Parts: sequence; structure tokens; C-alpha cells
Amino acid sequence: MTYLHRTQPATLAIEILSPLQIKVLKATSKVKLPTQFTVSWAISAIARLGGYLEHRRGPIGGKSGEHDMSRHVNPESHAAEG
Repeated sequence: MTYLHRTQPATLAIEILSPLQIKVLKATSKVKLPTQFTVSWAISAIARLGGYLEHRRGPIGGKSGEHDMSRHVNPESHAAEG
């Protein structure tokens, strides 16, 4: 679903969600409902159910930061760096 959100956000949500899932998202939505229920809308609706606040964080599914993950993969190689 995340991949579709990045590559084909305008795809209709019915392609990946059941009618019942869409009905639940519509019923729990606190924002104005769109005319077409797309993957982008579904991701946003699910994120809001999970507590995502658009004004406090970056885009949904966005990268949280560009960290040097090699520190976590091989901490010994960075021991001398402090």
C-alpha cells in the first residue's frame, strides 16, 4: 500500500481495500470526504486513525531523516569516532 501511495496515489482505493474497509474509513473520517476515494486518501485516513497530525510531522510515509545507518549495522567501525 505504501508503494502504491508513492507511485500511483490516484489509484482507486477499491483496488486495494475491501468495500467494508472503505466504509469504515469514511465513517470515521473527521475531514470532508473527497468525491473519489483514492489510495492517497486511504493512506491519509488510516494515518489519522493512528494519530498522525499533519501539522506536526512530515509527509505520510516520508523518510524520517537521512541517518547514517552504518552506525547501527556495524558499530565497531565507528567506535573511534566517539
